[in-house]
Amino acid sequence: MFYRASDGLAVTGAVNAAGGFTNLQTVGGFGLGWTHITSVGGGRLLFYRASDGVAVTGSVDNGGNFTSLQQVGGFAPGWT
Repeated sequence: MFYRASDGLAVTGAVNAAGGFTNLQTVGGFGLGWTHITSVGGGRLLFYRASDGVAVTGSVDNGGNFTSLQQVGGFAPGWT
C-alpha cells in the first residue's frame, strides 16, 4: 500500500513472483497523518500516528480492496 498523508489517498498493489508491481485499487477516505503503516501478516495492516499514539488495523484482500477493522491504540506517541 502506498499512502499520501496530506490527503488520505492510498493505492493498493501486488508484487508478483518476479518482483514486478501491479496497481490494484485506489482507496480514499483514510485519516490524515498516519506516520507508519506496516504489514502484520495475512493481508492485515497496522496504522500508527506518532503525533498522538493512535493506531488502527485494516485488511487488504487479494483484489486490493481495503477494509477497516478496529482502533487498537492508544500507544505512546513518538515512536519512529
